[in-house]
Amino acid sequence: MRHYFAFLISAFFFVLGCAHLIKVKDPRTGIEHSVPTKFAKVPGVEELAKLCATKGGRKINRTLNAEGYLDRTESQCGYACWEHIIFSHLKYVEIEIDNSELNEVTPQSGIWKFYKSSLASNECEPHITGFVKARKRYQTFTSEHCLSAVRNSQIESRYERLIEEELIPLTNKYNSQIWETTESFRDRNDKTVIAEQRSYYLVPNHSVLDPGWGISCGQLGFWKYDTSFEMEVFKLKGVNKDEFIRVREHLP
Repeated sequence: MRHYFAFLISAFFFVLGCAHLIKVKDPRTGIEHSVPTKFAKVPGVEELAKLCATKGGRKINRTLNAEGYLDRTESQCGYACWEHIIFSHLKYVEIEIDNSELNEVTPQSGIWKFYKSSLASNECEPHITGFVKARKRYQTFTSEHCLSAVRNSQIESRYERLIEEELIPLTNKYNSQIWETTESFRDRNDKTVIAEQRSYYLVPNHSVLDPGWGISCGQLGFWKYDTSFEMEVFKLKGVNKDEFIRVREHLP
């Protein structure tokens, strides 16, 4: 009898969970996705799932064989900039720095090129090199190489990385919000889109049902990629993806 009641209770909660099951279909692939039941009552999660299923994801129109690119998503050369150079075959990253981001490495505004050099080149930027050498994760790189910085009068890169963000208000869901983030690589010569990745992030707003954090498409089970966006675009094979940091990667 005890097992019978346990079965009834389990069945009740199973049915209760199914009652809140949200399913959405990706019209591009025909694949149906189910939202995990733990998110079912979060305000805006159904809208999030629909956007993830119909508009989100990654599209690679072509890959690139280039030594570097102009990164318009960064205002300074920090971890993302260093690691894109250190842990891949990319030789440089260009960043346009304005007056609000000046420091000892980049004392003037303008186009700065951060690139890979040999220790014997006498081109090592002392501040970045000192910081990198002090960390064990970079020891293989710093045994023979360093990072350099130079201010150029014009942009050298043919390709650029951009990020665009748009806020989608959900006034009928306790004023919750969804952030749409579109990351892309583009050809500066002909303005074509080489690759694009669109992701969504729900910021729920409700005193009872707010889980205390946002929800991404990835948490709902969408899009499982083996590599970061940059790695796929630049065909960075052999790079340890756990070492290749994707600051603002927007991987769902």
